[in-house]
Parts: sequence; structure tokens; C-alpha cells
Amino acid sequence: MKKYFIIALAFISSCQKSITDQPGTINVKGEILYISNRIINNNPVRQIFIMNADGTNQRLIVDKDSGPPVLSHNKKRVAFTTYENLYTYLYVIDIDGQNLKFLDKARGSCHSPVWSPDDSKITFVKNDNNPLNYCDIYTINSDGTGRIQLTNQNDNNTASYLPDNSAIIYTSSNGTTNGIYKMNLDGTNKQLISPQGKSFYSSSVSPNGKMIAINSEDWGGSQIFVMNTDGSNLKQLTFTIEKNYNDTGSPRGGNNDPLWSPNSSRILYHSYENTAPDIFVINADGSGNKRLTDSPLRDECPAWTDDGRHIIYAAKKIWYSGNTPTYGAWVISIMTADGQLKTELTDNIGGDFYPVFIPK
Repeated sequence: MKKYFIIALAFISSCQKSITDQPGTINVKGEILYISNRIINNNPVRQIFIMNADGTNQRLIVDKDSGPPVLSHNKKRVAFTTYENLYTYLYVIDIDGQNLKFLDKARGSCHSPVWSPDDSKITFVKNDNNPLNYCDIYTINSDGTGRIQLTNQNDNNTASYLPDNSAIIYTSSNGTTNGIYKMNLDGTNKQLISPQGKSFYSSSVSPNGKMIAINSEDWGGSQIFVMNTDGSNLKQLTFTIEKNYNDTGSPRGGNNDPLWSPNSSRILYHSYENTAPDIFVINADGSGNKRLTDSPLRDECPAWTDDGRHIIYAAKKIWYSGNTPTYGAWVISIMTADGQLKTELTDNIGGDFYPVFIPK
């Protein structure tokens, strides 16, 4: 499965002329939601913050220990999960930190919320003490009513909607292989759309609704593929693997977490080909593969600005005491879509990650 957690070192690049900015500057109108790891009473607490796209006016939105923020399509509300008193809770809140609304909870896990295209519902993954530790997919109205369980077999994860609100794409594992499935909004008509006998996971639907980007580890290391939303025309896009591989207890690193550009023409992803993950971009047809970061540590969690001209991401930074490195923490950074003008936006020693762009 994919390697978890975040993120890598951002260096300020030399001032090169960009097609999207004046030389040496980044000028983006908008705000950024993100997780900020703050030390409270000697304990780390991952809180949700918001700031201007230039890093100014950082302010607290959610003071709970939270999972990644998920922005609604109308940019007005945020879905997130928290861990409190042995339960995982699902909430929504307005972008200004007002009107916190509880939706659901689980004794096991409750995670990966996704907004429906019209923002009326939220689909999420839940394990409420399943004896096999399996997860199922649920949907609930954004006001907390009408919860429906959509799956009840196998281990199910990573749900997403088709943009026309006609179906839900998700990953399901039978204990041997993972497959990409499609089902109706009410959970009926479940269909395997990825090839049988191979494991695929982490589906990402293109904004135009025509294609799905997915991962598979059945090629010596995790690789990225695309296919049509009916499962036809499967095409492998990446082929590199981790060069220096020492952990025989986990799959060899490759390429992970595909994320479509707003116009569905390109895909961001992070690659372990140099052991520590870096951010790459590739065209949807497999051409134009380009490294955007080249850090000795970790660069991950990339997200597009809505116009596709910039990328925000999390980068690991080493903090020093004099000339002695003492601590590594992640900072939110921004760069142009061609990898130029890398700029750090935060400097919280506890670490900041999972950025989400909000246009203005």
C-alpha cells in the first residue's frame, strides 16, 4: 500500500522568469486551509488553520485534533474528522470557523470525507468495531440527517463522486486483491471496473468526469495508471521505482497519489524514485513527465490552485540551533506549475501540512 505521511524540504529557488508571475515573485489571490501541528500542554494537536495565499493572516478555524480539511465545492464549508475520547468524529464547519456541526462518529475509525458535487451530501469511510477491522462506505446529508450504509462486504475505502453526480467510485479489497468499483448513489449496482487479478487503489476522478487515475503495486513498485470511468482504455503512466530500497517488510516505493489539474490535462503525483518523495507532474496521456521538486528530504501533499497556475505543497524543513540541526518540521510552500519560484509560507516549528487552496 502507499507510504504514509508527509512531506519534504522546500528550497527558495533562484529568481527565474515564470510564465505566470513577474520575475522573482508569486502573486496568488486566495487563501489556504491547512493542518498545523501545535504544541498544547506539551502535547501535539493538529488544528485547522487558514491563511492568505502569501502566508499572512494565519488564523485558527478548528481547535480540535483534526484530520485533513476537505473543502466543499462552493468553497463555504469544510468537512473534517477528529479523535476524541476513544471515538473518531465527523464534522462540518463554515470556512470562518462558525456553525460547527456533528455528523457521525465511530469507535473504530471514521475518515476520508468527500462532498457530493452539489454539496448536499458527504460520503465517508467508517469502521465501527468491525470484527475483521474492515471499513465500509457511508453517505449522510450535510445537515447530519439521512445516513445510509452503501457497502457491507469486503474492506472499502477512498470513495469519490463522478462530477455529474451519477455514481460513486471506490476501492474494495477482498483480502487478496484491491479493485476499483463503481456503484449507484444508493449503493446498488456495484461493478468492478479495474482489471481482475490485479490490485488497484487510490482512485482520483478527473474534473471533467471522463477518466480515473489509480495506483497499483503489482508492477514491482507503486505505479500510476489512468482509465475511462467505465474501466476501458487502461494506460500506465509511470514506470520508475525506488532506487535505494532497504525495507523488505513493505512494498518498494514508486509513484503515488495522483491528483488531476483543474482542466483535467495533467496529473500531479509524488515519486520515491530518489528514495525521499518529490513532486512530479505528467500529462494525462503519459507525455511530458517532469520533476518539480528535488529535495534531500520529503515533498508531498501537493494541491493545485483553481486556475492551475500554481501548486501548494508541504515540504520538510530542518530547524537549526546555531549550526546544529535539531528538528525537522513541515512547512506549507508554493511554486509555479512548472516548479519555479518555490516559496515557504509558514514557519511553525511543530509542522504544517495538507494544504487546500481557496480561490478569491
